[in-house]
Amino acid sequence: MKRVRIGIVGCGEIAFKKHLPNLVKHERVSLDAFHNRTRSKAVQAKKQFGSANARVYDTADALLEDPSIDAVHVLTANDTHHDFAIRALANKKHVMVEKPMARNESEARSMLDAAKHNDCFLTVAYQNRFRADIRRLKSMIEEGELGEIYHIKAKSIRRRGTPSWGTFTDKTIQGGGPLIDIGSHVLDLSLHLLGFPTIAYVAGAHYTKLSHENKVNKFGPFDHATYDVEDSAFAFIKTTDKTTINLECSYALNTTDEGENILEVHGTKAGATIHDGLTLNYVSDEGYVSETIELPHADAAKWETDAWIESILKYEAPFVKAQEGYEINRIIDAIYRSAHTNKPVSFK
Repeated sequence: MKRVRIGIVGCGEIAFKKHLPNLVKHERVSLDAFHNRTRSKAVQAKKQFGSANARVYDTADALLEDPSIDAVHVLTANDTHHDFAIRALANKKHVMVEKPMARNESEARSMLDAAKHNDCFLTVAYQNRFRADIRRLKSMIEEGELGEIYHIKAKSIRRRGTPSWGTFTDKTIQGGGPLIDIGSHVLDLSLHLLGFPTIAYVAGAHYTKLSHENKVNKFGPFDHATYDVEDSAFAFIKTTDKTTINLECSYALNTTDEGENILEVHGTKAGATIHDGLTLNYVSDEGYVSETIELPHADAAKWETDAWIESILKYEAPFVKAQEGYEINRIIDAIYRSAHTNKPVSFK
């Protein structure tokens, strides 16, 4: 039985909590190579999840050049995504990169071009698409149950939830704050439900109003003095077919209306809300109706892993395509640019 031989670049929290536990369960996967800037973490990953012949590499290049490796998971900070991915693709490896695809449109474009040039698959870890509620809603939209979709409200709002670990508050490393971090997830879901339509223009604003002074944070203290990303961002996105998206995201915002990956989808026949489940809203002859749809539990990260490995084995395009990851970076860049210039940004 052929196995997909995988190398891991970046053995941090996202690797141990999400990628490695699901990869090691897959019968067609062999976790053969590990690299991390702090070598002890790569050693720990090999010990806990590695195959019998797994190796720890002192440099990323040594792993990326290993001819026995079929695919690489790039699970590092945002500023290294493009470099590691491009080098892996140049060595004819398929690549899964953690979200976002890159810090900006330019880096994402270079990754997209490298995948095409080397005829390899590149995907982005937007696992929320694999949730049961999202899959059900996507099916309902495609089957016309909601009619024509013309507006989506998309929110990932934390009231006081600035990450106190990692590099999430460092713009040079991350590329931005909540917009490119948690906001990119709900933006991906919105575009996925709409079939990734062509964007006409975006208008955006972002603020850093609370993170330099407020000391309340559910994740504990962080360095207020070095915080250099936005703490909230808002955008209006319009497609060429006049569908619109309202996007709201924050690490810190004075509100009680909080939650991540919240969606309100408005159609001509019905509306749907995703917030701790899927609720369908419509008007019958008798009046207003709200129906909560009970769905079986589905492990989105496992579904993501299974779909990714299947695409490699069958040599079929991955479910989350590199072009879609690029479009998300492109839109986020335009939102930041609009916020800076105080003008809408049109897309060609």
